[in-house]
Amino acid sequence: MLEGAITAKDKFFIFLILFSLIFLQRFAITIGEIQLSPVFLFSVVSIVFLYVLNTIEVDQRRLTWFLIAISGLSLVSLYSLMELRAVGVASLLSVIVFYLPLLFIHKKKGSLDYILSTYQIMMIIIAVIGIIQYAAQFAGAGFYDPLESLPKEFILQDYNTLNPMSYDSPIIKANGMFMLEPSFFSKMLAIGIVIEFVTKKRFMIMFLFFVGMLLSFSGTGFIILAVVAVPLLIKMKPVQFLLITLICGVSIFVLFDQGYGEVFVDRLNEFNTPRTSGHVRFIAPWQAYGEFFKTEEASVVLFGHGAGSIQEYYSANYTFDELSPSHITAHPIAYIKLLVEYGIFGGLLFTIFIIYTFFSITHHKILTLALFINYSFLTASLLQTTTIYVCFILGTLAVKSSLEHNEKDFGEMELQSWQAMKLIKLKAE
Repeated sequence: MLEGAITAKDKFFIFLILFSLIFLQRFAITIGEIQLSPVFLFSVVSIVFLYVLNTIEVDQRRLTWFLIAISGLSLVSLYSLMELRAVGVASLLSVIVFYLPLLFIHKKKGSLDYILSTYQIMMIIIAVIGIIQYAAQFAGAGFYDPLESLPKEFILQDYNTLNPMSYDSPIIKANGMFMLEPSFFSKMLAIGIVIEFVTKKRFMIMFLFFVGMLLSFSGTGFIILAVVAVPLLIKMKPVQFLLITLICGVSIFVLFDQGYGEVFVDRLNEFNTPRTSGHVRFIAPWQAYGEFFKTEEASVVLFGHGAGSIQEYYSANYTFDELSPSHITAHPIAYIKLLVEYGIFGGLLFTIFIIYTFFSITHHKILTLALFINYSFLTASLLQTTTIYVCFILGTLAVKSSLEHNEKDFGEMELQSWQAMKLIKLKAE
């Protein structure tokens, strides 16, 4: 049941999650050979305290689907063990633990407004840093990234953080300093643009975020905006539409005029070119699973290759090991990873849980769509903490629309009760 207004304690723990999600995104807590993201630890700690404070509660339907999904993953993993296949117990446990926060909903009024406004403030800082970071290279200062000098045990590894414009270019794409990659910088700014559209509609903030996206030279954010463009444009007034068109048009013209437009044009060709980012992310995963489906035994297709085994999978032409020199490499996006490791049986059950969780979000459907596209297609997201927890904090946690709906229903009930009492009184007279 939704109740009360958000308190200072609530805001503190929400701020902690958002701060770790954005400003501690590249940091790692290393335990032996395992690297944990601070956002996971801070989110779990915050959830424990918020639950003790009676601020959040478990969504029972999400919990039901989660238990069904986890039971499916556990059963197929047990089958794989019996078949003497490699089963990564740590990978299975990570799926269970990482998704626990998605089961909770916030009960206090104003929680969503605070979450979205705080995210926007933090991303404004990130956007400004990214723009300065990129522009400084043309002022002779070079690309500034102090985090690169930290010991490896304090920084998450295997991310393409310093990404040049091209193979031999001295110019590095903007990553906002704290983002894991330029692609993360791009898509988190795109989410910020969507939030601005559905909340305050401050055009200068949207322009700032759009410029940051351009300087990331990454297509991930533009894919998000392309998908949500139709419902966004429908909601806009003609003057707003003209202003947005002007801002985008001028920005793109300046980019092409300075000779950088070819970078974006060249990236469109990546979809047809193996081993390029576009092909690895969007085309190869489905082709790789197609080969997996056709060539593997029926039991492997149904019950999986084994939890955590996707990087070791090699077929005749494809692999999900992106360092392989001999095969066409594919990005292990969430649904493909589920189907390969847990088979159709386990993979579909967990996919149903994921889809239900997104569809159970009651506020800002356009923002939900942006988060869903980000999770589903733009990264290896099943165990990618930044992707999971941006969906958690911006999407699954707060239930503003439900609160407003409940308050409206309650008000109507009060009115109906008052009218009924008045009618009874008149009859009595």
